[in-house]
Amino acid sequence: MAKKDSALIKRKEPRDSEQPDLFFCDVVDVSIKDSRHAMAVPFLSLSKRPRFEPIEYENANTGDRILVAGAKPFGIATIWDFDIMIWLFGQIMNEINRSRTPSRHLAFHAYDCLRGIQRTTSGTDYDRLEAALRRLQSTTIHTNIDNASPFSDSVGWLDEVHIQRDKTGRAQHIELTLSKWIYAKVTDPQRILTLHKNYFLLTSGVAKQLYRIARKMAGHRSFKISMPELAKRAGAEDYKHFCEQVRAVAALNNDREQSFPEYRVLIERRGKGRGLREIVTFEPREYKRALATKAEPRPGYAIPYRGAGSFDISDDAYDEARLFCRSHDLDFHSLYEGWRKSQFKKTLGFYSRARGESNKDPRKSVPGLLSHSR
Repeated sequence: MAKKDSALIKRKEPRDSEQPDLFFCDVVDVSIKDSRHAMAVPFLSLSKRPRFEPIEYENANTGDRILVAGAKPFGIATIWDFDIMIWLFGQIMNEINRSRTPSRHLAFHAYDCLRGIQRTTSGTDYDRLEAALRRLQSTTIHTNIDNASPFSDSVGWLDEVHIQRDKTGRAQHIELTLSKWIYAKVTDPQRILTLHKNYFLLTSGVAKQLYRIARKMAGHRSFKISMPELAKRAGAEDYKHFCEQVRAVAALNNDREQSFPEYRVLIERRGKGRGLREIVTFEPREYKRALATKAEPRPGYAIPYRGAGSFDISDDAYDEARLFCRSHDLDFHSLYEGWRKSQFKKTLGFYSRARGESNKDPRKSVPGLLSHSR
C-alpha cells in the first residue's frame, strides 16, 4: 500500500498562533492601584539618569532576595516609568470589579495614558512614554519573593510592546503584554492596594518610593524603620543624598500644598556621636487625632486615614461589598469611589437598615457594607 503523502495531512496549529484577546484600557480617571509585593522592596531605579548597575537586595530575616538588571542601552525601569504600570493595574482592577476577566494583552491610546498618569501631552512626553515602555520591557528581575518564579527563574514587567505611530512619528496606539508573573499578582484583589490620587504628582523619586513603602508597611497605623533599612528597601544608590531627601519630605509635614500624601514623615534621632541613629516614622495624618479623642475604631469599621474625602476599610468589608455588587449586577468601582468621596461614617444600625432595604435599591446597601464587616 502506498504511503500517504504527508504534505496533504494538516498539522495542528501552534498553541500560541491564535490572536490574543485585547483588553482596551479606556478609563482615563481610574482609581490607581499598586502591587503589594513590589511596594516595599527595591524593584525600581529612583534616578532619572539611566541606571545600569544592578539593584541587589536581601533580607536576612526572611531570606527574600532581589536582583534587578537593565539591558543596554535602556537601563533599569525607573519609578516614574512604573506610573504606567500603576495606571494599567487600576484599569485591570476596574474590569475585575465589573465582574469581568481582563486579558494580560492590553491596548490603549498614548494620549489617554499620559492624561491618566497626570503628565502633559507635549512631544517630549510622548517620547518619554515610549522610552519608559522600552525600559519596562528590558528590565529583568531575579527574585524569590512571594514564590515569584513558578514560570521562570527570571521574570520581568512586560513581555511585548507594540507601538503604532501617527504620520508625524509620534506614538499613538500601544499594545503590550504583561508578564505572567505580574499579571497573576495584579488580578488578585488581596495583592492590590489603592494609592492616593496625588501619587502621580510627586516629583521626587525618593518621595514616590517613601509613599509606596508607607502605604504597604504602615496602612492605617504608625510604622517605624531605621534610616539605613529604609534606604535599603528603597534601593538608594547614594545614602547621603537619600537621607537628605527623606529629611526634605519630613520638613513639609505642615505644608498643605506640598505635604506628603496621607502620612506625616517624622525623624527621631537617637544616641550621640558615632552611635547616632535616625528612626523614620510614617504616621497617618488622622492617627494623632484618633488617639487624642480615644476614637480608635472597633475592628471592621472604616478607619479614616487618607485625609479629607477618603476612608480605608477592612479586607472583609471590601470583599463583601464587591461580591454583593456582583450578585446585583452593580458597578462596584463607581459605588466605592462615591462612598470614599462622600465620607460615609455610618453606624451598625445604618448597616442593618441598608441591608434590609436591598430589595428596594441594592445600591443603598453598598455604603453600609463598606462601613462595617461581620
